[in-house]
Amino acid sequence: MKTYQEYVTEITSTVPRSEWSWVQLGVDGGEALWHSDQGTIQLIIQKDDTRSIIIGEPIARESEEFNLYHIAFTRDGEWNQTHQGGAEKIFPWVIERIKDFLKIKPEIVRFTAKREELSRIRLYDTMVKLLLRHEFEYELIELPSSEWGKGKPYYIVHETVTEGFMHDELVDALTDYNRSFA
Repeated sequence: MKTYQEYVTEITSTVPRSEWSWVQLGVDGGEALWHSDQGTIQLIIQKDDTRSIIIGEPIARESEEFNLYHIAFTRDGEWNQTHQGGAEKIFPWVIERIKDFLKIKPEIVRFTAKREELSRIRLYDTMVKLLLRHEFEYELIELPSSEWGKGKPYYIVHETVTEGFMHDELVDALTDYNRSFA
């Protein structure tokens, strides 16, 4: 039997295209639906147009503002862990949809896991490693755990952003942004 680590290195969605659909996919975000035997899985990618209202300043370099997108998914409308199993099918499907979205070249992508959801944090850590293994234009910018607030944030940032920022400045900007969710 394969260990989880062995399985994760070859993870690929096996969900046929006929079982799911993009409701929307574009520069304003996206939504994908999959009516599976695990329930209805909904992936939501939402462009954050309110960040200047929330924290006073958008994530920007000089006069250039960067778009930030939030990614979340539900199972039968439930945002929290359902403890119903099926992660081995659901997470590969989610990873493939995020890869689809990254083809649009979003500048900053954010998703989170609640502090107490340790298994979700482990899955997200793995998911990010898998995504970035093939998405060379992106990198994970990690915030110190003291800045997590309610949960662990994941910021996947395109090289057009990282090239113009000093690493510490970008971490500070994302930390300030993240505080609006604490």
